[in-house]
Amino acid sequence: MNVLSWVQHPLAKAFFPIPILALLALVATRLFRQAWQEIESDRSRDPTDSTSTTWNSRSLAVVLIAGFCLTFQRYYGHRDTYERYLQATVSPALDRLFHAPAGMFHELYGHGWWSFARALVYVVFPLTAWKILYPRDRLRAIAGLSWGGLWPHRKVYGLCLAVIFPCLLLASTQPDFHNHYPFYKQASRSWLDLALWEALYLVQFFCLEVFFRGWWLQALRPSLGVGALFSMLVPYGMIHFGKPYLEANGALLAGLVLGTLAMQSRSIYGGFAVHAFVAVVMDFLALRAGDKLPTIGVPW
Repeated sequence: MNVLSWVQHPLAKAFFPIPILALLALVATRLFRQAWQEIESDRSRDPTDSTSTTWNSRSLAVVLIAGFCLTFQRYYGHRDTYERYLQATVSPALDRLFHAPAGMFHELYGHGWWSFARALVYVVFPLTAWKILYPRDRLRAIAGLSWGGLWPHRKVYGLCLAVIFPCLLLASTQPDFHNHYPFYKQASRSWLDLALWEALYLVQFFCLEVFFRGWWLQALRPSLGVGALFSMLVPYGMIHFGKPYLEANGALLAGLVLGTLAMQSRSIYGGFAVHAFVAVVMDFLALRAGDKLPTIGVPW
């Protein structure tokens, strides 16, 4: 029995991530110990530091805002909401607007709602609420939209891509991988379908980075220091529920590494670049594995 067939066994697959995560946690601790200590040192110099005797409301604000956003996304941010409440009226209007044949892109419109909902609850709502509560905070800084600290970490992000790519090639051999991706099942119909889907996909990834690696980390940084990073990993891992099991576990490691880099650089752009690369490559590998890459430009 080779390694791949052993990993695919249900019992082996269930417990396979435990030793891997334990080993990677040990490696990450050794690699990032100094970075985490520097983040803690920054907190002691932060004017909004909450370690004084005055109680700081920022942690409570983050938890309540994030809790609402994640709950809204779970119950109203998916395609079924669009299909139940909006499809009958919105889809025909969009067909006319884009001069598309009736019904051809209805599934894509549902994914469009999913991407729009993520922009709403991962960017618009939390940043608006935060600016109302803490008007002195600069939104660009609190959302991690700075380029300044990104360049010194370019080699680390490049190393992340070099490590991830072979893992993607390995994962693409698994049946649940190419059965799961891409989410838009008409992506193989034409290159236009695939391009429109990837655009929606990348928009929601950018919004996700703003929420988890931008606002969550920067807003909690004064209160929790590096603890903001560890608190982010739990909900970040949970939003991957429903994806292939090994990938959902791998999200914990990705969140730890990208979160550390985001806190060091105070920028989400490197993490977004890695996320975008992984997302697009996964879709292409899945389509290739199923011999479903598009062969025509447009579907009509």
